[in-house]
Amino acid sequence: MAFFTQLDIPEPHINLGVSSVTQATQTANIMIRYEEAIKTWKPELCMVVGDITSTMACATVAKKEWVKIAHIEGGIRSGDEKMPEEINRMVTDSITDYFFTTSEVTNKNLASKGHKKEKIFYVGNTMIDSLLGNLNRLIQPSLCKKENLSPESFIVITLHRPSNVDALESLRSLLEIVNAHVGDKKVVFPMHIPA
Repeated sequence: MAFFTQLDIPEPHINLGVSSVTQATQTANIMIRYEEAIKTWKPELCMVVGDITSTMACATVAKKEWVKIAHIEGGIRSGDEKMPEEINRMVTDSITDYFFTTSEVTNKNLASKGHKKEKIFYVGNTMIDSLLGNLNRLIQPSLCKKENLSPESFIVITLHRPSNVDALESLRSLLEIVNAHVGDKKVVFPMHIPA
């Protein structure tokens, strides 16, 4: 929960307290606990963000409880149905009432599925807005001093999609592509290793 403090985000009013388990178990636990929250809080609108498991699970529960759904970052598509996030996007958007989108491409994606223009609101890229809103909070990592890195001397790469990092050949191929294009820059690659 450190990011709540770091990004100056208020603590949530409720925390469903669902931990990382299998996709199905996590979805079920979120749905059970969110249904209880809806019955207690009686909201008029369920606002979901992005494409994570809780986005799809909460939207599904809200729809079944006759609560309108607003999807922030609606309409995003990768075309890769092997990604759990893509399934979450498709399910959520199929039952959403109001879409808050990040680009004209997402608007076209939604229109191509028959969603009405008056339900689609282009609001811009929330990730970029979050970055710009927090630039004054950025702290230079100690690695920069330790490795004598100037802003122009390195690039940062992050990889987290299972299709990119779980298969050795895919990861090797991506790293070879990066290596072939970085020139004389150093590469900072933050990663976590599963226990």
